[in-house]
Amino acid sequence: MGKNFIQKPEIDQSVSKKDKPELLYKYLVVNNEKDVLKLIKLIEEQVDEETIKAFCTEADSSPMYMVRVYLHEFLQNYQKCLQMFFKIKVIKENVFVWLQDIQANILAHNDDQNISE
Repeated sequence: MGKNFIQKPEIDQSVSKKDKPELLYKYLVVNNEKDVLKLIKLIEEQVDEETIKAFCTEADSSPMYMVRVYLHEFLQNYQKCLQMFFKIKVIKENVFVWLQDIQANILAHNDDQNISE
């Protein structure tokens, strides 16, 4: 039988209580989070900033941390993104990849501006 997305994962009894939330996050949230990010990226050019802010407000109470980071990034709230990376243990390991992506995006944006001038 296939995995039910609501089904609680089997967690090894040797896993400490401290690590269980991280395992549950990875199991229950990450796949759904990827789908939500894809949907947001599909519509982001078609919605105004106020709608993105409304999404951001809704996402702030969700466990989809990377969605929250992406929405704040879209609004250019980079400091808020960094704060989330350092406060939220389960996404902390992604901070350097995110910083490299931001740097590449900023450099590409600057190159585009230089070409158009």
